[in-house]
Amino acid sequence: MFSGYFFAILLGIPLGIMVGYWEKAYNSLEFVIEFFRGFPATSLFPLFMLAFGIGDGAKIAIVIFSCSLVITINTLYGVRNSSKTRQMVAETMKANKAYIFARVILPDALPYITAGLRTALSLTLIIVVILEMFIGTDRGLGHLIYSAHMTYQIPEMYAMIIITGLIGYGLNKGSFDWRRKSFTGEEGNKEIRS
Repeated sequence: MFSGYFFAILLGIPLGIMVGYWEKAYNSLEFVIEFFRGFPATSLFPLFMLAFGIGDGAKIAIVIFSCSLVITINTLYGVRNSSKTRQMVAETMKANKAYIFARVILPDALPYITAGLRTALSLTLIIVVILEMFIGTDRGLGHLIYSAHMTYQIPEMYAMIIITGLIGYGLNKGSFDWRRKSFTGEEGNKEIRS
């Protein structure tokens, strides 16, 4: 689960920065990104099974695809929504582009990036549990929920559902607390709840 999430971070943040920062990249890729944004991740699983086979490879690939898309979109709009006034002030003070990017654009984009990371983390759990329920795996919470359902072990099924919810809550709370502690000043005040 987490390997797909971390690969999505490594792909989504740089891609989002590139697409958000360079106007030509944005104009070229906006349609593609917005097109895939509307696809339900689990509906693409048969394609990923054909490409990566049955097993963890396909699950990791669909997590990477879905979560990197969420992270990319949040990152690119964070970069694009950076304060133009602050950029102009930095330019009038003869700051170079690297300085403006590092000191103005990236700090403005960080709340959006962390919101994307938080959303992608929740999405990772949802995708993995759903895929474990329906692809013939023999381990995982999704498999346990589905097996308990099929054998009419209702208390066990609800116990696994509650455990899944608690894991999701813990991941979400942990990422929110990390985000709140990481930002001070102006960035800390830009709360973007996902």
